[in-house]
Amino acid sequence: MGSVIPRVRRRRTKLPYLLIFAAYAVFTFAFITIGLQPVRSAEAAYAEESSTADATLVIDAIGLSAPVTQSSLSNNNLSVPEQIAASYSNSPNKTLIFGHSSSVFQNLKNIQLSDTIFYNEKTYQVTDIAE
Repeated sequence: MGSVIPRVRRRRTKLPYLLIFAAYAVFTFAFITIGLQPVRSAEAAYAEESSTADATLVIDAIGLSAPVTQSSLSNNNLSVPEQIAASYSNSPNKTLIFGHSSSVFQNLKNIQLSDTIFYNEKTYQVTDIAE
């Protein structure tokens, strides 16, 4: 006769299910808590950022008129405002103007040679477009 191998019945513990449920509960609570925060409208962000603007950038050809605030360099990073443009300069006669392409510079791709740019009470003309 062959040997009989006794069957050992393993008891399943409920611990993995409890851990999954606990993780689900925590993530659901976090999602609801974070997800229900009030959202700042684009108009409110624009108004808040405009109030601290130092200059104005106007490019009539693409319908751009945006306040420009000064940005500072911190840990090799420049802070970019959400709805308006920012400027940074670390030497005389050289200024970098930047902003988001999804908001303030959304029509910049339509700029043409000889378009006029007004910034900081001075007038400039587009003479080159790098692609």
